[in-house]
Amino acid sequence: AGLRAGTGRTRPAPDDIDTVNLFAALPDVPPSLPGGRRRAGANRVRLAQALSSVARDAVALFTEVGFDDVAADGQPTRLSRCSAEDCGLVFYDSSRGGTRRWCSMQRCGNRAKVRAHRARRATA
Repeated sequence: AGLRAGTGRTRPAPDDIDTVNLFAALPDVPPSLPGGRRRAGANRVRLAQALSSVARDAVALFTEVGFDDVAADGQPTRLSRCSAEDCGLVFYDSSRGGTRRWCSMQRCGNRAKVRAHRARRATA
């Protein structure tokens, strides 16, 4: 949650960065090929392993796009927070104009459009 600050104009707190780095340093969920007779450690995923996988993804994302609203190369970052009031997800805006508003059109975007449609019908 602390890294969500990276989607605005503020940098995440050093404690939040340390927490992500700590989990990223732990062993993550081991990959496995299907079809074998033995599953060496893959049958029991621990919480720390799952958090490690998420933390490694966060490190890769924030390393690529930066924390601030302007990346190291001077270009605006495409990291955004979903505009839906009941959602706090952070996403990478890959749209051409950089104007994406919702984490998912099928989820939050659709709900927002349905609410707007119902509000227009109620006033009509």
